[in-house]
Amino acid sequence: MLVFVVADDWRPCSRVDMVSSALPDQPRQRAGDPLYARYAGFADLDALIYVRVHLARNFPAATIRDFHPGEYYNAEPDSLVILGAPDRNTAYAEFGPHLPYRFTPPPEPAIAFPSHGDLRLAPLWAPEGELLADLTVITRLILDQGTTVILLGGCLTLGVLGAAKCLLNGERGWRNTAYLDDLTRGGDLIAVTATRKIGGITDTPDLTAVEPLLLLTRDIAGGFTTRLDNTARYAGR
Repeated sequence: MLVFVVADDWRPCSRVDMVSSALPDQPRQRAGDPLYARYAGFADLDALIYVRVHLARNFPAATIRDFHPGEYYNAEPDSLVILGAPDRNTAYAEFGPHLPYRFTPPPEPAIAFPSHGDLRLAPLWAPEGELLADLTVITRLILDQGTTVILLGGCLTLGVLGAAKCLLNGERGWRNTAYLDDLTRGGDLIAVTATRKIGGITDTPDLTAVEPLLLLTRDIAGGFTTRLDNTARYAGR
């Protein structure tokens, strides 16, 4: 699969580190509390569990570790998977200087591309205040040391779960990862799609049938360039 293989080798990863976003310090229980549960501190717990379960299923021999942002130390894994957004995951924020987009946190969440005509995309809401769709942002960065960094982002937690499902949901996940890799030839990429919430179901697109809203790619020496721009069709622009 596109995100969980060693760059240019196509062998399954043997070591995967995952860094999930964290809840603010105040609501979190402490290790000394009787009801303390380690995973209570993760903000994108549903996405973390989804990725971990599907990774274990696809790569049963892999060593998979998960961390709160403040716990993580670089052990040069084959893949580093970071979930969330910069405002709730400091590990994500550390990659900000290398990325052409910026998240705006709640109460007015959005994603902006300053070098792309100040493009701004925001989640969609029903008049009653229900969330209809979130932006899903999938970023792949291949480092010289051999680590493949995958950022599974969203303006809200729906978009993060959508990123996980877009890449790992059965046959659709295989088609989506193959589609992205065919377009990018194993290089760095940023793909933006919309994840809808319909009756409690997280609905992600089949990218072979519905192209990403935005796809940026980069070679080793250059900056990100636009490969696809379908943002005109998105109502939250």
